[in-house]
Amino acid sequence: MRHVLLASIGLALQLLATPAWADRAHDLAAQAGNAQRRTCQNVTGLSTCHPQFPTGCSNSPNPQYDAYLNFLKNQTPAPTSSISRYIIRATIQSLDGNTPAGITSRNHAQHATPLADVGEGNIVAMIGYLYFVQNTGAESTNCGLHGPGETDYHVGIGFNRTIAQGLQDGHTPSDIEVKRLQQTSVVVEMTPHYRAQFKPKWTDTFLRQFRTELHGNALAIT
Repeated sequence: MRHVLLASIGLALQLLATPAWADRAHDLAAQAGNAQRRTCQNVTGLSTCHPQFPTGCSNSPNPQYDAYLNFLKNQTPAPTSSISRYIIRATIQSLDGNTPAGITSRNHAQHATPLADVGEGNIVAMIGYLYFVQNTGAESTNCGLHGPGETDYHVGIGFNRTIAQGLQDGHTPSDIEVKRLQQTSVVVEMTPHYRAQFKPKWTDTFLRQFRTELHGNALAIT
């Protein structure tokens, strides 16, 4: 089977790895206590967002976002960074069983070490089918910016060849279709500052062509 390689998509799946590969994961976890929520000030674009606010920021005077989760998401490992391992569908499915009890959308730092133990923060790769590419909206990780090139792309990677072939009609999936696809796929988040630094030509339109051109072949994601 011919594989189409898209090298280093954003942080591309900082998910599971074995403890043998845990150095990067635990190095990042050691910084969890320093991740602080911030209120945005004088943000005019990506160039003033991420250098000034490594955990992103909120326009609220009392921000409530998860600062450590944003910190992890805003990492920019070089495309030449070595991966710790390839992961498969079964590896991803085991994540639920290894996720610490009590984690919410606001307390990531409190669980930094057990999450690092299962590999959060390590760079991994997987092979699957490109289901969808979605240009998202404003969020705290990107300082609330919402202009062209200032938001994340959600890249849905699934494992069902039949579903992948059924998506090759060139149409853009509706919101309802995307929600259904999300339930059976892994969503890789391509951050705007990563694209700006390493892949400036990677627009959402550019990425969608791989969905219509794969013809059932697998996509390797790092």
